[in-house]
Amino acid sequence: MLRSIVLALLLTGFAAPAVAEEWSYTDSKGGVVTLDHVPSRIIMHANSAAGLIPLGIRPVGIYVDGPVAEDKSLAGLDLSGIEIVGEAWGQIDVEKVAALKPDLIIAEYWPLDDAWSGLEGDANSPSQQIVKIAPLTGPTQG
Repeated sequence: MLRSIVLALLLTGFAAPAVAEEWSYTDSKGGVVTLDHVPSRIIMHANSAAGLIPLGIRPVGIYVDGPVAEDKSLAGLDLSGIEIVGEAWGQIDVEKVAALKPDLIIAEYWPLDDAWSGLEGDANSPSQQIVKIAPLTGPTQG
């Protein structure tokens, strides 16, 4: 529940504005993501998607720690039209992510592990390559 509230607060500015405006978010690591527009093409980790889809914020892509059919957080959600870009921990299809042209990637940050949900720790790992495509941000967990 708390995660859903935090994510809702994170994304309250995600409705399309009448005029172009800068958007920024300071994540719980102290990192600041600033865009010249409100993000609309978002890729999310499954847990983030589970909290935001019911609020009407639909990602263009989702990555999951295992098979989508087995992910309890996504159970009952309408995932039609959402590209699945990964179905195993650290196994994200970077080409699919790039093809979706995301503005932003949202995941949970785990400070005890110094890791983001679904991303391998090594900066040179394939899953970490997605942060070269779009900025990564999100709430802290654990």
